[in-house]
Amino acid sequence: MATRKGGCLWLWLCLSPTPSGADESLDTREGVDLVLKCRFTEHYDSTDFTFYWARWTCCPTLFENVAIGDVQLNSNYRLDFRPGRGVYDLQIKNTSYNRDNGRFECRIKAKGTGADVHQEFYNVTVLTAPHPPMVTPGNIAVATEEKPLELTCSSIGGSPDPMITWFREGSNVPLQSYALKGGSKNHYTNATLQILPRRADDGAKYKCVVWNRAMPEGHSLETSVALNVNYMYMLMPRISRLVLIPRKKTIQCSNNFFKLSFKTPKATPTAAPTATPAAITQQNQKHGGNTMVREKSIDTKKKIVEESPKINIKDQRDKWMAKVSPEMHRKAKAKTPSGSVNKPAQSQGFVSAPNIPAFGMSKQLPREQQRKQPKQTEEDDEDEAEVKESSSVADRKNWMNRMHGGQQQKQAQWLKDMQAKQQAGRDMQQQRMQQMKQTQQPQQQAQMNSQRNGMPTTTTATAAEPEEEPEPEPKSPERLAYLDAVRQLNSYHMHEPTTGRAQTKSSRGGDKTEPNIEHTLQCLSETGFDKSQLERIPVIQVAGTKGRGSTCLLVEAILLSHGIKTGVLCAPHLFVTSERIRIEGEPLADEVFTELFVQLQQDLGHVQPPPSYNKLLTIMAFHAFRNANVDVAIVEIGSGCASDCTNITSHARTIGISTLGWEQSFHLSNSMRDIAWAKAAIMKPEASIYTSANQPECFEVLSQRATQLGVQLHRVPPYPSYVEANFSDKKLLNSANYSVKLNGSLAIQLAYDYMRRYKPAYVVGLDHNATQLTPGATRGLETFVQRGQFEIMKYDMFNVYMDSADTLESMMMCREWFYTRTRGSRSPKVLLFSKVNEFNSKDLLTILRHNMRFEEAGFVPSPSLFEGESLDADGEQQDKATKDAIAWHSMEELQRARRNASNWRSLCEEDGTRDSAQLSISIESFFDYLHNKYGNQRYGMRNELDVLVTGSRELIAGTISWLQKKKDAQFKKWH
Repeated sequence: MATRKGGCLWLWLCLSPTPSGADESLDTREGVDLVLKCRFTEHYDSTDFTFYWARWTCCPTLFENVAIGDVQLNSNYRLDFRPGRGVYDLQIKNTSYNRDNGRFECRIKAKGTGADVHQEFYNVTVLTAPHPPMVTPGNIAVATEEKPLELTCSSIGGSPDPMITWFREGSNVPLQSYALKGGSKNHYTNATLQILPRRADDGAKYKCVVWNRAMPEGHSLETSVALNVNYMYMLMPRISRLVLIPRKKTIQCSNNFFKLSFKTPKATPTAAPTATPAAITQQNQKHGGNTMVREKSIDTKKKIVEESPKINIKDQRDKWMAKVSPEMHRKAKAKTPSGSVNKPAQSQGFVSAPNIPAFGMSKQLPREQQRKQPKQTEEDDEDEAEVKESSSVADRKNWMNRMHGGQQQKQAQWLKDMQAKQQAGRDMQQQRMQQMKQTQQPQQQAQMNSQRNGMPTTTTATAAEPEEEPEPEPKSPERLAYLDAVRQLNSYHMHEPTTGRAQTKSSRGGDKTEPNIEHTLQCLSETGFDKSQLERIPVIQVAGTKGRGSTCLLVEAILLSHGIKTGVLCAPHLFVTSERIRIEGEPLADEVFTELFVQLQQDLGHVQPPPSYNKLLTIMAFHAFRNANVDVAIVEIGSGCASDCTNITSHARTIGISTLGWEQSFHLSNSMRDIAWAKAAIMKPEASIYTSANQPECFEVLSQRATQLGVQLHRVPPYPSYVEANFSDKKLLNSANYSVKLNGSLAIQLAYDYMRRYKPAYVVGLDHNATQLTPGATRGLETFVQRGQFEIMKYDMFNVYMDSADTLESMMMCREWFYTRTRGSRSPKVLLFSKVNEFNSKDLLTILRHNMRFEEAGFVPSPSLFEGESLDADGEQQDKATKDAIAWHSMEELQRARRNASNWRSLCEEDGTRDSAQLSISIESFFDYLHNKYGNQRYGMRNELDVLVTGSRELIAGTISWLQKKKDAQFKKWH
């Protein structure tokens, strides 16, 4: 805190600034109210002095005022302005990192002179815990003996910058590493450890520990990496004796053209005679082979060195630079006289190109030619200066065009070309269809005439006629009814409650039901489904932040492999809405979906308020489960957790909590403890609770909630423990889908707990957290498939890796998965990115660029799909309002793709790397661009491309649909 002295006895003392000490540091958290005190003992009248509060949040030289006098410039700030009592405090409501993390200053200035009479400073740090660390090159580092290896540990999201420390396993002594702080929670903080692997280090493990002040004392985030050191045993033969080979001639080394060549100069008359190999061998035999043979005398060596030609390394380097450097070409052109530009110099039979010195010759001319060369005039000097100035201006303009606007102009031109190409394709298709109709009419008339006359008909096809593209099959009445039902269902989105901050500690009594759940149960009873029927269905609930849907589908696959009939309610869907409700591993049929919706819509027509979209789907799901007579219902709990409408089954006895992290909408809280407490509200008495949350603070909160309810919380074992316990299935488990490695352990324990309660014969001898796999569990993990999650498709020259990651944690997993699968490939890496909103797109792109190099980065608008079909395909059947809405949506998505490309370009400028952003109007146009650029290589060679598609479910669905259409067309072509 600043110290203050003195009074107002003298005018000069009153106008002198109050001495200040060091800045005061304050730690706070998101959403907390904070007061910054500004106190002074002197009396400063507001009529003679001006009062300010300012803040620095980005850089030390830029600031903005947050309050002037008694007026606050932000709605989240309040002032306690009492200058007569020496009080000018700033109250911050609902502290935010993006707004308030930085330096605040209270300043009082004298009007007229502008002199500072009082200053106080505060450094405000909004604490946020860092994200789990990542290690490059991965959890297993392959090294070579005696070759340096760098291990980089990175963490993002921490405020202040986290402390990253390296340890060797078994030792508590920190290792010396090079740290690079991010300076913001949106940038990575790195710590690089350099080691020199030896043979004894094979199998050694190094641990990376991350901590900052936002984490409780004694808690930290850890990850480890194991070394795999490659070494070689050197078998050296025994040397019996040393034989020296005499040097007959002097070897001259020349490094012209950066190549190493050896020349033997002519023998000099002063060189002393050397001994022959026979004489040396005879002398070695005489002395038993242990006597060293001396070479020539010192005088002879001096003569050879003096007579050997001298090599001027600078001349050789200048020759090479003049050969390849454009800058040297410009200098040579500027130095060459205007009259001798077109006169190539000839020397010793070599002819050199204009302005380029002959290879192997010195840049300096012989003295005779220098004497014959005329002197430069003043006009030549002026021309040379003009050439130099013009070249430097051209270089500067060229650089400015590349850095500012050149790429944007190229993208704009490419966008116009793609639009023209698509329009030309549409026109060509219409002309082709008209020609086909014109040719078909005469053929049909001839066929009808021949049938009347009783003559057999023959059809002929000309080779020049283009092949008719298959028309889309007409939609069945069932399909049309299903699409109409989905349109009506989507209209219920307007009844969804407005998302707000969830209550971390509910003030309602424990026996009272949440209004959202109570309304869902009321709607369920209105449709003839009472609570007793609901309690007859065993339920497995899965809550959490990431991996909920994958865990539900994994539990389904394991139970189906044991012959158990399952029903699943999960969200969101990838292609069609019916994917949210599954019976025995298959989405609900269109006819069943339509019939259920129509029936429930009639039953709930009089209910006020009307049910929302998710409530209606929940009611439909339990009706489908009852009608199909399932053995168990697997329910994914929504982001509202305990107050979500899917949490209507209070009788659930098997509950799982998956990985926890920051929600995309941030409506739970910004603190991991608050999020863990909100997710822990799903726990119920007499239930078995399993979790895969790995953050220490989250597990501590979950344990406190479980202790309050009197239930036991089980942390599931890590996935590698299953590999070690099932040696016969090691190959299968190691090659399993990446979703299995992330969420398989939680799914196995949830399936085992259900079978212990209802099918004990399948899990005899398997207790909680058992790592032994049953044959059904192994078969379920082997047959598990989830579209759009860590999926790989191969088409033509493209190896397409797809994952619908849209949060920081999931994008970290996506980047690690793509890096692991492609680090042994030399194929160029390409990124295709799109996002339906701009919530954290730049953060996601920053994660993707970490230790990854993409040759191309494509940005496309999110495709407009409805039930797996493109909305552009039904343009003739749409009214004007629908067409206008689709066009507006397409333009909005195109602008969002441009902003994403701009974010990538700014990241490239920050890193000093090449701008590889490429804006395309569709998925198909981007793949056409890649095919045209990389498909036609010299000598008939063609590169394969590793393409990572990520960012949104809409992008993944559009890419899968396009690839599947291309593969189907290729299959029909060959069959």
